[in-house]
Amino acid sequence: MIWIRNILLALFSLLIFVSCGEREVVDYKFTKVDSIQISTKEDLLVADYNAAKNKLLLHNGESNSIYEYLIEKKVLRPVVLDNQKIKQFNNLGYYDDDRIIVTALNGYYIFNVNTKTEENFIGTDTTNTGGIWTRIRVFSVGGDKYFASVYKNTMDKETNRGYRNKRSYYESYKPITIYNESNKNFENALGYEKSSIFRKFDFYYPNRNILFDLNSKDSTLCIIHNPEQLLYTYKLDKLKALGAVIDLKPDYFKVVEKGIFEDYKKVDMDKSLMVNSNYRSLNIFDDYIVSTYDTGIPENIYNNMVNLTEYNGIARKYNLYYAQFFYKGNKICEDVKLPNQYRKICGFKSLSYILMEDALHSKNSKNILIVKLVAP
Repeated sequence: MIWIRNILLALFSLLIFVSCGEREVVDYKFTKVDSIQISTKEDLLVADYNAAKNKLLLHNGESNSIYEYLIEKKVLRPVVLDNQKIKQFNNLGYYDDDRIIVTALNGYYIFNVNTKTEENFIGTDTTNTGGIWTRIRVFSVGGDKYFASVYKNTMDKETNRGYRNKRSYYESYKPITIYNESNKNFENALGYEKSSIFRKFDFYYPNRNILFDLNSKDSTLCIIHNPEQLLYTYKLDKLKALGAVIDLKPDYFKVVEKGIFEDYKKVDMDKSLMVNSNYRSLNIFDDYIVSTYDTGIPENIYNNMVNLTEYNGIARKYNLYYAQFFYKGNKICEDVKLPNQYRKICGFKSLSYILMEDALHSKNSKNILIVKLVAP
């Protein structure tokens, strides 16, 4: 009879796990694996991470400078651009393990970071390919090479000009630029779906910046449209066909400030920026999806602010950053708070090797924290 009792206990334990599974991951947390301090005289931001070679691509938009940091060797090496050709770049990322791609106003430049040589230049007008985010992704379909990037900052006045009602703006806006290297054609694609909050409800959302990444394992392009808490997937061979839609279900996300689209001028822009939550990063590697968002400060604290100069001090205390982890489309744990000094995940290789970028801008050093996700 002992074996019957053991089976019953096992079934009871399984039932508890299934019915209360979310409680099992409440206390997941980050533990430090290593830290990186890059000595530099410039204020650098992480543009891309190459998991295969474990290296970072960094840039300074003001000085138009690019660096590569080899994590294992702890070496920072500059990527020297021809400033006569590239006076300003919009997008930056890894083309493959040994090459990077840079979008300048006059075309795409491909550099080999090992040989320090320019390997290819694709001349074209890229005025509309740049945006608030430097990310660019390269993929192939049917033998053709494509470059994907954000079309423009969706808060840009030029983008909004002329659109004074929901239908004309939300239905026509296509935020992703897809460039076909073979036929040199651009296509603006992947706008708001009919089922999205932007087209279902008559609301104006001031903060509509988007995040995207490429899942090379299953050949999909993934997009988050702030402040919507959904991740849309599109198969690369059928970019106009919507695939799976993943409900991100953030635990601490809020959208307080919004307005009727026709009366968009009545929306408190400062409040929307300071109080509303926003997704800040999206990284996909193999079957994992990793996103980070900030909570925004509490509404009552914003209402009691005397002037906007108080915001920085308040934000350091109340604007918290959380990470989400999904495996094969399923959320594997509750949202995990980032350490106070860090604002987003800038690289991901596994649950045991996660890179975070510091929130403090410094011209003396760049701090990267390497952590792993662990259960209690």
